[in-house]
Amino acid sequence: MTTTRVRDFMRMNPPKFHGLKVDEDPQEFIEGIHKIVNIMGVTLVEKAYLAIYQLKGVAQVWYDQWKRERALDAGPLD
Repeated sequence: MTTTRVRDFMRMNPPKFHGLKVDEDPQEFIEGIHKIVNIMGVTLVEKAYLAIYQLKGVAQVWYDQWKRERALDAGPLD
């Protein structure tokens, strides 16, 4: 993924997901990201990486732990 894609994505002010805030709604995060990446016309893999980029705090830790603990034969995310 190019830096231009990330810069364009960030200019659209995408939502962040921390995973700890009481008022955070994971569905709103997903829908917000979905609207942006669909307008950008990115690939499925780029969509995933851009969404992951917006995970912050404990949500990023959850993702990192999940990625480490996946079955070795699960194959790549892309």
